Amino acid sequence: MKPLGVHVTIVEPGGFRTDFAASSTRIAEGSPAYAETVGQVAAMQRAYDGKQPGDPERAARAMMTVVLAKAPPLRLVLGSDAYARAEAGDEARLAELRAWRELTSRPPSNLDARSPPQMPRSHDHRNAAAMPRTAPP
Repeated sequence: MKPLGVHVTIVEPGGFRTDFAASSTRIAEGSPAYAETVGQVAAMQRAYDGKQPGDPERAARAMMTVVLAKAPPLRLVLGSDAYARAEAGDEARLAELRAWRELTSRPPSNLDARSPPQMPRSHDHRNAAAMPRTAPP
């Protein structure tokens, strides 16, 4: 899009004090079988309502600043909570990239499918802040 003069910005918002988690959303109790997963998320959303750190008016002003910018960012992370999650995720991805640097830069030429080499453990980036950092081999 950039060669056509069209700028794209991905907005990655955190929690904002809106009606999103209140009366505009119906959160069902759900099955007890999912209490440890979906149930915890639903409880967190109920408890978070009205306590979100983000101010929607400030977010709107920030987005307008980006719209009017000559060189807007590809990503705009809005809110201190979103920033913390983005930073933790990026640090985890960078740690994993560095842990796999040797294999990435120089793939082994003597790979034997019957006995693969020992590699660093990967982890799920969706919850990077809660996951251990990948240690180099």
